[in-house]
Amino acid sequence: MRGKQRRKTKAQGKRHYRGMDGIGEYEETVITSVIGLSAAVGAVLIGRHYFNKIFQNKAQTTNIIAGNPSTIATQLYEAMGKEHFYTLADSTAIFNALRSISTQTQYAQVQKSYKANYTTNLDSDLEAKLSADQYNEAIRMISQKPA
Repeated sequence: MRGKQRRKTKAQGKRHYRGMDGIGEYEETVITSVIGLSAAVGAVLIGRHYFNKIFQNKAQTTNIIAGNPSTIATQLYEAMGKEHFYTLADSTAIFNALRSISTQTQYAQVQKSYKANYTTNLDSDLEAKLSADQYNEAIRMISQKPA
């Protein structure tokens, strides 16, 4: 009887991928689920990135009116090197943009516009991109403006 007993070959099993030979059905399910979930998360993050870019570009192209808080926010964003952490900030352009703000109320509008356009806080970006002395000078400059 022993010779007549059929052995189950790999081709008759439930395996779908050759690279997963030797692991159980549960492990195969977990691995394929993790791969699928990783692909879905990656697609969502890439989609979110491009969605945000569309609105940033739209905000930048419409911000050409001098003295407009949205224009000043765009000037500050571009002077700080946009979203790239490896770029250096143009401190001269930052201070020129801050000088163009006439009141503290207008600065609050610039902060609001910056947050709406770039989904980040203006003060924290200034602190991250400027040296401590430059940041203190910028805050002093803004605080001395009339309300």
